[in-house]
Amino acid sequence: MAMLLKGADAARALTEQLHEQAEELMPGVEGIVVLDKTPFYAEMGGQVGDHGVLTAPNGGVFQVTDVQKNKGGKYMHYGKMSGGVLKLGDTVKAEIDVPRRKAIMRAHSATHLLDYALRTVLGDHAHQAGSLVEPDRLRYDFTHFSAVTADELVKISRLVSELVLDGMPVETKEMPTAEAKKLEAHKLYYDVQCVASGIERVEVAPLEGLVCAKEYDEADDYALFESPMPATLVVLHAGEIAVLPPEDAHKPGCIAEDAPVHVKKVVVKVRA
Repeated sequence: MAMLLKGADAARALTEQLHEQAEELMPGVEGIVVLDKTPFYAEMGGQVGDHGVLTAPNGGVFQVTDVQKNKGGKYMHYGKMSGGVLKLGDTVKAEIDVPRRKAIMRAHSATHLLDYALRTVLGDHAHQAGSLVEPDRLRYDFTHFSAVTADELVKISRLVSELVLDGMPVETKEMPTAEAKKLEAHKLYYDVQCVASGIERVEVAPLEGLVCAKEYDEADDYALFESPMPATLVVLHAGEIAVLPPEDAHKPGCIAEDAPVHVKKVVVKVRA
């Protein structure tokens, strides 16, 4: 369902309090459309917002050129009517610009590769301090003691290129945020985790005293537990191995710093 806002130059330069809610948007009018749900990504974390189209059943077409998330959590679709009329309460078809989104996704993945290369060449102190991720370029800010030398730049560039040419698969797993923060434990197997490259941070805690969040699933051999505070964080560097027994719960992939780290590792299940 659409909520419509309009104002001078789509009110981009105005504060949200100056937006005027409209009953409809006419052809050529710039405005902001607020939907009850959306597939559009709003600009955040350095990544730019999606572009795309909102289409109403009556033929109204709204070209989205930016998306921002306001303090109230609403997604503000900035753009302009390219045809027809869009009315308050209309049900619209929301379509993102897929080729542009994929280009942004590639740039986003490249920031993780660059983060890994910087830490490998310059050291673990090279933390992310900011970024800009666009479809045709990215900017990555990081901390370091001095300017990057020409030799270091060559090493960083070569390492990133090698990672790209490796064509490693990108796996996506969606789960509720609350579940993603849980520790897992197994009854039948030891988890043996060997880091090949990068830095893996694993949160570990004895099962005794932990609060169960999801009962044991025999088919998948795991149960989930609430993360204790404070937690014990084990840091694994390339070539190091962690053996995680059934009596311990663990959560791999924890981020101790602000920036994610690109990690390649091998996980072996050993029968308990």
